[in-house]
Amino acid sequence: MKRKFICILFFLLILTGFPYDIFSQETSQKKVSSSNQRKAEIYFKQANSKYTKNDLRGAIRDYTMAIKLNPQYIEAYSNRGLIKDILLDYEGSIADYNKALELTSKKYDLEEIMDLIDIYMSIGNIKTYNSDYDGAVEEYSKVINLHPTYSPAYIARAEVKLILEDYDGALIDYDKAIQINPNVSAEIYYKRGNIKYILKKYEDSINDYTESINRFPNYQDAYYQLIGSCIMSSKFNSALDYIEQYNAIVKNPYIYARDFQEWNKNLNKYKQDNIISDIKIYLKKFKVTLSD
Repeated sequence: MKRKFICILFFLLILTGFPYDIFSQETSQKKVSSSNQRKAEIYFKQANSKYTKNDLRGAIRDYTMAIKLNPQYIEAYSNRGLIKDILLDYEGSIADYNKALELTSKKYDLEEIMDLIDIYMSIGNIKTYNSDYDGAVEEYSKVINLHPTYSPAYIARAEVKLILEDYDGALIDYDKAIQINPNVSAEIYYKRGNIKYILKKYEDSINDYTESINRFPNYQDAYYQLIGSCIMSSKFNSALDYIEQYNAIVKNPYIYARDFQEWNKNLNKYKQDNIISDIKIYLKKFKVTLSD
């Protein structure tokens, strides 16, 4: 199939867009007369044209006619499912995607695998949007079973596991995604750092926040979290340095006192160090008062 369309779903994914072949002209010709096949292709092309002109309901009608003429028209089901997704008909979208999967051969070549991945990812995104998180994990897992080195599936599944507060599972998926593709975005390193912070792996989180900043030098949130990780791991000199850098890139710096409550517990353990008073001076810039 020719792959010319990027599915735009509820995230930005996310995360992410996943290519699907809305302009393909291939069809399954089993048990379909040549006459019906030609007519089905005409409707399919008309539907593609209407889609490009944003006539989504007209496109659905033509895809439906193509399917009536050729009930095994996999691409028509898939493309109609995509448009139903755009029109928020999630139940109909999943039904069409599942029908396309049902019709797909069990002997996959690489191109067919990628088409299946697009469908499973789309269904997973729909289920996530509709808060069916367990169902979404199942769909992303299907992608991983088909293509164990497809890093976007690990990232998508990690996002859902975060929602489910399965932090250990999310960390494993982020680890795998980064192992497959170390050149992922700064945001992925930042999110993995957040999980490590939640799991109180503060020194490990410092590495991820630092890598995130290396990729995006003005990443304010990464600096903010990095300051916390340094304080929680008693790296006070580093915390001072990052507070200065944070202050330099934020026009109106403000660190929420509620976050410093946790940090302050750790700071108070080290009052014997003269550096603590210096940290308090810096923190006054952020309108934060630490308890004695």
